[in-house]
Amino acid sequence: MSRFAEMVNVELSKARSKHPGGMHSAHEAYSVILEEVDEFWELVKTDAITKNIPEYGSQKALAELVQIAAMCQRAVYQRSRVESAHRWFFRFYSIWKPSP
Repeated sequence: MSRFAEMVNVELSKARSKHPGGMHSAHEAYSVILEEVDEFWELVKTDAITKNIPEYGSQKALAELVQIAAMCQRAVYQRSRVESAHRWFFRFYSIWKPSP
């Protein structure tokens, strides 16, 4: 596993601990990811990455990219969990159809 992947896993664990309920909708996932992308974009716009400004330089950019990747991974996980629940429900419903 690469260092980046390890950092993403650590960030994902932190996010799960801090917000155990996960993302409740695609809209929430989008807004969380967009917030992280906006933070990275601020670094890009100010040219802080190439100037390597200590508090906003390449380490901060790496941290933002790790957060983006972790939130994307969490959104995918949430989506697959929701789809599994929906499949289970419809499979159950097709077997047990309540009478009208």
